[in-house]
Amino acid sequence: LTNLVSGTINALAAGTITTGTVQIIGQRHADEFATVVTSGTSVLGTIRAAVTGSVIYVTGIVISVQAPSNVVVASGGTANPILGTLFFAGSGGVAAMPLDPPIRTVSGSALVYQQSANTGMSISAVGYID
Repeated sequence: LTNLVSGTINALAAGTITTGTVQIIGQRHADEFATVVTSGTSVLGTIRAAVTGSVIYVTGIVISVQAPSNVVVASGGTANPILGTLFFAGSGGVAAMPLDPPIRTVSGSALVYQQSANTGMSISAVGYID
């Protein structure tokens, strides 16, 4: 075999690959996002706005708080938690990267958060929308 026109190479025991097209494994999603939100209140907030008919997938998240607080990450409102309730001591945090499988919202819902205390909080989230 001197020329592979199409197909899959499972193992190359010997030989040379010189020219052609290589599909990138781990390619970035066309609708990816990365966002950072900060808050100092216990008011419901938005990490990523809703997209009509689409699901928001979170592939990684970092949450930190300044003082003791509970944090919920949810789909559309805190009645639909997808991560949480997380209980933090003062100056606490959590990092979850990668999330496999990703956590996700209900179709057409925003990715939201709420904390129990009026204290400093930061959320960094990455993912994609489909």
